Amino acid sequence: AEQPPPVAPPVAAPVPKPAVAPSAPKPAVAAPAPKPAVAARQPLATEKALTEQWLVWLGGLALALGGAFLVKLSIDQGLLGPTVRVALGAVTGIGLMALGHWLKLRAGNGRDLPWQVPPALVGAGGSMLFVSIYAAHALYHLVGRVPTFATLALVVAVIALMSLAHGAFVALLGLVGAYALPALVRADVPNAVGLFAYLLVVSGGLLALLRWRSWWWMAWAVLVASAGWTLVWLVVAWQPGDEAVLGGYLCALFALFAAFRLGVPRVPFLTGMAEAPMARRVVTVAALVVAGSMLAVMLMAQHSPVALALPLVLGLGFMAFGWRDAVFDRLPWLGAVLLVVVLGTWAYPLPQHFGLTAALGVALFGGAGLLAAFRAPRPWTWAALSAGAPVALLAVSYWRLMPLAPDWGWSIAALFLAAVLVTVAEQFNRRRAQPGIEGALGAAATGVIAALALAATFALAEAWLTVALAVLVVGIAWIDGKLHVTGLRKVALLVAAAVLVRLVGNPWLLDYALVEGGTVDWLVYGYGLPAIAFWTASRLFRRGADDLLVAVLEAGTVAFAMLLVSLEIHYRLTGGLDVDLYMTTPMSLLERSLHIISWSAGAAVLFAAQRRSGSPVLLWAGRLLLGLATAQAVLVQALSNNPLYTGEPVGEGAVFNLLLLAYAAPALLYVVHAFVAPQPPVWLRKACGGLALAFAFLWVSLEVRHAFAGSVLDAYTTPVEQAEMWVYSVVWLLGGVAMLGGGIWGRSALLRRAGLGVVLVVVAKVFILDLSQLSGLWRALSFLGLGAVLVGIGGLYRRFAKYI
Repeated sequence: AEQPPPVAPPVAAPVPKPAVAPSAPKPAVAAPAPKPAVAARQPLATEKALTEQWLVWLGGLALALGGAFLVKLSIDQGLLGPTVRVALGAVTGIGLMALGHWLKLRAGNGRDLPWQVPPALVGAGGSMLFVSIYAAHALYHLVGRVPTFATLALVVAVIALMSLAHGAFVALLGLVGAYALPALVRADVPNAVGLFAYLLVVSGGLLALLRWRSWWWMAWAVLVASAGWTLVWLVVAWQPGDEAVLGGYLCALFALFAAFRLGVPRVPFLTGMAEAPMARRVVTVAALVVAGSMLAVMLMAQHSPVALALPLVLGLGFMAFGWRDAVFDRLPWLGAVLLVVVLGTWAYPLPQHFGLTAALGVALFGGAGLLAAFRAPRPWTWAALSAGAPVALLAVSYWRLMPLAPDWGWSIAALFLAAVLVTVAEQFNRRRAQPGIEGALGAAATGVIAALALAATFALAEAWLTVALAVLVVGIAWIDGKLHVTGLRKVALLVAAAVLVRLVGNPWLLDYALVEGGTVDWLVYGYGLPAIAFWTASRLFRRGADDLLVAVLEAGTVAFAMLLVSLEIHYRLTGGLDVDLYMTTPMSLLERSLHIISWSAGAAVLFAAQRRSGSPVLLWAGRLLLGLATAQAVLVQALSNNPLYTGEPVGEGAVFNLLLLAYAAPALLYVVHAFVAPQPPVWLRKACGGLALAFAFLWVSLEVRHAFAGSVLDAYTTPVEQAEMWVYSVVWLLGGVAMLGGGIWGRSALLRRAGLGVVLVVVAKVFILDLSQLSGLWRALSFLGLGAVLVGIGGLYRRFAKYI
């Protein structure tokens, strides 16, 4: 039977791909998406809004000017009388205001009418009404001063109320009119009470309006206008006794701005705090402006008990506001600073109640600040006030009231203040777990040290506050090491900066009197004690961190030490601290030499100290001192004011004369620097070695000249003889051979090449100068000696060539 044909194995059907993949359309990302219709219309909408706003307001301005021109035309033509003109202007203004308001009501919230038309009409009508009433008073004398003022004030009030419906520009128009009204309608006799009472009412009403509508930017205009009237009154209409009115006005003005920030309770549209950033900024600036205006008022009212009381009242207001609003808890510091400035700038003779004012300030800022520190959200701001204000007030009172002789009563008061602050610090230390109390502890501890420093200053007849501040830095460093209080390093940095400015950047420091003939003057403790204090504080603070504070303290240590040495040299040699900035009288050779020695030696000490500590401040300070010493030594001592041609006497001693200090000592110090100078850069040590050789060569040469010429080295006084010329060759040649031998023995290429250079100089001298200037035996000796030495040098090189 036939077998069936073989059946092919079934082929697996291909697995179909997911239907989603082939059927899914390509992403539509590649196709450009059409812009939204709103975005397409945005430029058109912006253009339309700007057109409506500016054109409509320009139209309103044109209406106001057109009305004014129409009145002017009637005046020129004599058509209407003054009464009719004023009445027509007023009626037109009222009509425009009514029309604008009616259009606003008719338009509602829709867009049937241009939105800027109603406020433009109201603004133009208000301006016409205001000008018409003012013209009736100022031009035609139809209305008296009081009715005019009252009517214009009513117009301004109506404009301000209508701004609630018509926007900020109408309100700005009312603001300008309200503050300009006292200048337009002036009284025959200036009345401070009436003027500033009116300004308070206007400012309060406008601030309430601006806060209600959130027109924060307009508060700047209120501040400028309200405070500006104070300055105008001080310049134009000030009378003795006005300080009470102006001071009360400024205090009330700040109260209005405080209410602008805090709100007014039980008034529905003014409750709550204004959190807008611009509102906070304008209140801060208002406090500064009020404090500055108050200072101007108090300086105008000299010796007035009311004027001394004003900073206390304003400070109390600042403290109340800072307690109510934690954002402004630093504002009481402004009140304390204002009182300190007032007491410090008060003119002599000081009133009897000067001390009482200072005592009340201590009680106010110290006591109230301390009470607030235990309960405030940020205790350190109030603790700093309670510690810093009493210390500052005590210092300024001592400065103004202190007689010429020291009084132990001031020291006792400072010690009592320190004891109080110690008790306060102890209370803060017990509450260190409370948030923010650590900063308060640091402030109280700093106040303790400051009070102790004041006590020491008061007890010493010639001690300065600067010395006490420098000691204060050490105290802060010790407290920081024991308590690790946050913020003390910043306080120490500020105090250190104040000491540096006082002792380094004070140009009047050189005018202070020194004790004539005394062994110890104020320079010793005025610079010496701060130098020691800064060095000690830098060591203490370095244990915590090597930061900017440590760098400033190290720099201050170097600056004070070098200024002490330099000023002492100048004082001891000249008898005073006068500095000739124009160099009309050159500095003496002795003083220049001592400065070079002190600066160069100081640089060597700094380099040695930098090797141990690794401080970059010491490194750069050493480089700076070495650079100053080198510039003075090379440019002045060796070149411009060399005694070889200045004729300045150098002394009669054979070796111990001014040349030893002027040239031998710098040469020796450069040798020291060749070993202690920091390696990078490499050229620094080589440069110091070269300078050492150069100054040694110069010293030997000048000593030869001194041996032949005496104290005065000038060649015009004592000409150079042949024997002196020959001695130069001998001495230089011996020196060159000595350097050559030393370079070979010490394997120093620099010293060996310098010796060869000196020998070549002698060769040039013998063949050029000696050949022409010397004669007879001296010429023969020069050439014989030179030849013998050159032959010996050749043998020296052959004998010791293996060591080179």
